[in-house]
Amino acid sequence: MYIPNNIEMAEDHAIKTFITDYGFGVLVSADLTATHLPVIYESKEGKLGCLYGHFGTGRTHIGK
Repeated sequence: MYIPNNIEMAEDHAIKTFITDYGFGVLVSADLTATHLPVIYESKEGKLGCLYGHFGTGRTHIGK
């Protein structure tokens, strides 16, 4: 995926801080249905850390 230089985050610290501060991701399917997912970043789990998220059963993506 192309990422313009002015918004690229290449440093691990910047990426981890962004995830910790904003705590969500977006799941996008082939038909461009998008669902926001809350996530928690645990920096001390695994080599790079671990993301935990929640996906509610009432979301549009369920059953696709």
